[in-house]
Amino acid sequence: MLKDRLNRNIKQFFYGFTQNLGLKAIAFTASITIWVWVQTKQVTEESFRSQIKFLLPDNLVLVNKPTRLVNITLTGPTGRMRILQETPLETNIDLRTQESAGTMTTNINIADIKNIPEGFKVARISPPSVEIELDELIKRSIKISANVVGTPKKGWYLKESRVFPEFIDVQGARSVIGKMATVKTMGISLNNLSKTVKINDVQLNLEHPSMKPATETPIEVLLEFQLNRSKQKFDDLPLSTPSGWEADPQRVPILIEGLALDIDGIEKKDLTLKFQLPKDFEQSEFNVQSPQLDPKLFTLFNNEKPLNVTLSTPLESIRFYRSEE
Repeated sequence: MLKDRLNRNIKQFFYGFTQNLGLKAIAFTASITIWVWVQTKQVTEESFRSQIKFLLPDNLVLVNKPTRLVNITLTGPTGRMRILQETPLETNIDLRTQESAGTMTTNINIADIKNIPEGFKVARISPPSVEIELDELIKRSIKISANVVGTPKKGWYLKESRVFPEFIDVQGARSVIGKMATVKTMGISLNNLSKTVKINDVQLNLEHPSMKPATETPIEVLLEFQLNRSKQKFDDLPLSTPSGWEADPQRVPILIEGLALDIDGIEKKDLTLKFQLPKDFEQSEFNVQSPQLDPKLFTLFNNEKPLNVTLSTPLESIRFYRSEE
C-alpha cells in the first residue's frame, strides 16, 4: 500500500511540472529577458572617489596642499557598475605646459579622468576645480641639525652632537628652502643614554611636502655624553683632627666640587671633614693657607664614606697645632 501511495505522488509531481509546459517556458524566457535588460539597458547613477595626480614640469613644484580626492558621479548600465570596483578611476591634471610660478585655479575636465569604461558618462565632478600654488624648484646644500629629545641617564649630559655628513643637498620650493639655515633630523631620543653613542640611518624631518633629498645619502649622528659636575657650599662643617692635634677654627666653610652623582643630595648633618698628617710629621704647628685643600691632607666623609671631590675654603688659613698633654 505504501508503495502504491509513493507511485501516485511521483505521478502527480511530474504531471504538475509538465502541465502547461509551454506557458512556463514563456514565463522563464521573459524573466531572463527582463534580467538581461535590467543589467545592460537600465541606466543607474553612482559616485566614485578618484585620486588626483598632478603632472608638473621639471622646474616647478607644488607649494600648497591641494585636494587629492575628487568625487566623480557616473551614469551607466547597472550590471556593469561593479567593473569600476575592479578598475578604479584615475584623475591626472596635466600642468606640464605651465611656464611660471604662481597661484591658479584649474578645472577638472572629463578628459582628465582615466579608466572610464565604455558606455559610461560623467554626470558630475566634485569639486569641479582645485586651487594650486606653484613655485620654482631649486636645490641647495643645507646644514643638518641633530634634533635631540629626552633626558640622558642620571648624572650625564649631552656634551656634543655631530652629524655625518654635515651638509646635504635638498631640493624644494624656492620660497621654502631659499633661506633655510638648517634641516633637522627626525627626533633622536636621549633617554637613558650615556658615554658615546652612534646612531645610524637617521631620517631627515622634511617639514614641507616640496622638500626631498637630492641624493640618497645615509646620515649618522654621534652623541657624546659627559658626567655632570656639581658644586655644594656648606658654611661650618666640623673639622676632625688626628689624635694629639687641634684645629683653629674647629668648624670651617667648605666649597665641594665633583660629580653630580656623588654630591647631589648630600646633607650637612652627614658630612665630616677629616685632616690627616704623615706619621713621621715632626712639626708642632701647621698652617693651611691655600684656598684649595690638599687631598693628601683633607678628606670629606659622607656617613663615614670618603667622597672623591675637590675641596676649597674661603678662609685665609687654618691653623693646626699639637694639643697640650
